Amino acid sequence: MSISVSQRLLSVSASLALLAGGTAIPASFAADVSPSASASANASNTAAARCFNVSATSAQGLPGQYQIGYSAKNDKLWVTSSVGRSPIATGTLARVNPHTLEIEASLQLPSYTYNNDDGTQAGRQVLSPYGVDVDDVNDTIWVTNTRLYAVSVIDQKTMKNLVVMDDAHLGAEDEVQHPREVRVDTQHGYAYVSGFKSVWVFNLSDYKLVKKIDIPHNGEKGSSSNMNMSVDAANHRLYVPNSSDADNALTIINTQSLEIEKSISLHKDNESLFLGASDVAYDVELGEIYVASQGKANRPEAKTEGNSGITVYDLNTGEYKRSIPFGALTLGLDIDSKRHLLYATDVIEGTVRVIDPTNDRIVSTVKIAEKAANDVKVLPDGSVIAVDKAVYAEKVTVPFTMDFYSGTYRTSNTEYKGGKDAERKITITPTQIDANGITRIEVKDAVSNTCAENSTVTPTKQASFAGYGQVVDTATGIPASEPTATPSASASPSASASSSASASSSASASASVSASASSSASASASSSDSSAVVAKNSSNNSSSNGSSSTTLNGSSSKSGLASTGANGVLVLSVLGGAALLGGVLVVARRRKA
Repeated sequence: MSISVSQRLLSVSASLALLAGGTAIPASFAADVSPSASASANASNTAAARCFNVSATSAQGLPGQYQIGYSAKNDKLWVTSSVGRSPIATGTLARVNPHTLEIEASLQLPSYTYNNDDGTQAGRQVLSPYGVDVDDVNDTIWVTNTRLYAVSVIDQKTMKNLVVMDDAHLGAEDEVQHPREVRVDTQHGYAYVSGFKSVWVFNLSDYKLVKKIDIPHNGEKGSSSNMNMSVDAANHRLYVPNSSDADNALTIINTQSLEIEKSISLHKDNESLFLGASDVAYDVELGEIYVASQGKANRPEAKTEGNSGITVYDLNTGEYKRSIPFGALTLGLDIDSKRHLLYATDVIEGTVRVIDPTNDRIVSTVKIAEKAANDVKVLPDGSVIAVDKAVYAEKVTVPFTMDFYSGTYRTSNTEYKGGKDAERKITITPTQIDANGITRIEVKDAVSNTCAENSTVTPTKQASFAGYGQVVDTATGIPASEPTATPSASASPSASASSSASASSSASASASVSASASSSASASASSSDSSAVVAKNSSNNSSSNGSSSTTLNGSSSKSGLASTGANGVLVLSVLGGAALLGGVLVVARRRKA
């Protein structure tokens, strides 16, 4: 006869040593969380084994999958896609049915210019998305554009791009540096963005920067690489893990005061090896914080040398309690706090582990791919969605790969990927597009006296693929017309003169649209729509959004943002200076990962 979850938790509670009985609690912690929620050092890993039946189904997903957002209001997933390194030629944000895994819509995102190292423009790239979260109060999607140092907001209903917050929009001092993840907190009205050295707080309603919270780090060696966060809105806390080996800390921010409450020093099982904290979750009822860490990976042998897994800390005091070691390189983490189950992805193994933190037992290992399991999301019904970056289907045709030369979208199974030659100029190589997998995991209570130990589950693959759904140009928020089935003429090296800096420029495979290092790009700010991406005017230091102008030049290696899609072809022609032929342009800095 199986034991109910409530019975097991009561048995755990019977052995708890209440902190109120004499253990001092820091004031900033004691004010919010009931002392009865916190267990003694090892009480929560002594519960009887719980038995579960685990199953999984996988389907063809997007190429270059990163993270998953979920709208409880609309019961939809939003999945980010960015293939390879800059310049990104293929990428999208897609709406996915969480029950069938069908891709319902794929977005054609704005384009950015991509420059050679000398500042001359080589071509265009996708404003590629990485982190994602959903605001169901304002019906928006928040996305981090990591490689381009920007944050975007998109309307859930119309799928129109509302704003792009890059350095041109925010200013150099407030620029979001390498934004990794965004977490929405509708209770306080904020979106939190993690990045290098800081956390940026934005207002959910007007998208204005509320505060930039600098995270302390250990001197120049500490890069303060802030990773995947977790919001405890009820107790007014934001948990921010740091992957820098010089820091190894979990920062806790009060979401009312937007001040740092506490920094927890993270535990290493092996002090001499890298820890690399990457994600965090918490369980108020069990009184615990869980931090996922990558550890020191031995990639050739597909194993860890140490510190991969989860470390557990007291929710009230922040004290280290125990470790749950497993895997080769743990990355993503989420929790079903109702059932007290953890889900962790492993990049090297391509797995999702189902973990019972009441007894630290690994319930099951779901093999979602050969490698590169990336993100995991627990849904309200207890089901779990995971995405990977391994090859699920080869040479797939997608409607969101960009013509590098013109910045227009194509429907193709090949992308024109840019790389740099010996002279640091961009060269273009055709590369096939492969799709990754998306997996739905079901964990059901099992009536059994004997639980299987760490069962391995292989997902059942769906037999058919319905395609990439409705194609939407985010510039207009309406369905885009059918893109051309073959690369446009300008994608051919011999035809690149059509979008070059001068009609007399020679066409070659190693360079396309070029801009003089001394020339400046100017664009007029013509839109009165406050939700539109605002154009910059290089001759005027102020615009309708109050941000300063920028220019294309070799010293600052700037990039430009244009709202493009299948209906609107935006070609940046440079003849002594840049002129915008159509749409709206924001000039911004190109970034490397």
